Amino acid sequence: MISQLHDQGLAIKQLDIVFESFIVNGISYAIPAWGGFITAELHGIVNSVLQRAIRCGFCNELTSRVQIMEVANSRFFTAI
Repeated sequence: MISQLHDQGLAIKQLDIVFESFIVNGISYAIPAWGGFITAELHGIVNSVLQRAIRCGFCNELTSRVQIMEVANSRFFTAI
């Protein structure tokens, strides 16, 4: 879906918003449940997906899985 929006000429700022909404929020929603069980191989896969998004022009800045996990954990523990 994001690549179709990119092909249709959606600006990088709007692509970044869509990527953040769907991909990063999806990861940060699930990460409290499986973040502690992730292997080094899966860690590399998640980070490669995020890096590929940068190369393809879907987002402006690189967000690592560790950064997403820290934000998700802080949101989770402040909500308690």
